[in-house]
Amino acid sequence: MKATFALLAALAASPAAADPDAVSVLLGAHHLGADGFEEFVPGVFLTWRGTVDVSVGAYRNSYAEPSVSLTGAVDLYEWQNGAAQVFGGLAYYENADIITDFRAGDFVPLLGLQLRQGPVFSQIIPLDGSPVDGIITVGLTFPLD
Repeated sequence: MKATFALLAALAASPAAADPDAVSVLLGAHHLGADGFEEFVPGVFLTWRGTVDVSVGAYRNSYAEPSVSLTGAVDLYEWQNGAAQVFGGLAYYENADIITDFRAGDFVPLLGLQLRQGPVFSQIIPLDGSPVDGIITVGLTFPLD
């Protein structure tokens, strides 16, 4: 886990990371089809907007443990002050083996739909039902320009 945080720190300090376009604050998550998971999952993410919006961040996961993720999002449809995006990436979970069989070591793939309206975002992440059918997250995004 320390190596993962060191990698994130190095990425954040690199010249490519010098000017993120937005900071997002993850507030909560609802787990579909399961009980007993943390619903308050605070986190902070930096985003660089472009053809692919790239985000990197750290958060408290549904097991009350620290996690980090790297994702990319592409617009499907835009409207005034909002958009629907498809996103994908990887999240680090120290206990990935109890989350899903579909993983690479402690890294879990993420794929889902992200909706943005003004400062509010929500993500819909379908899962395999073992142990959760899906996750819906919510948070706020603030521009840095």
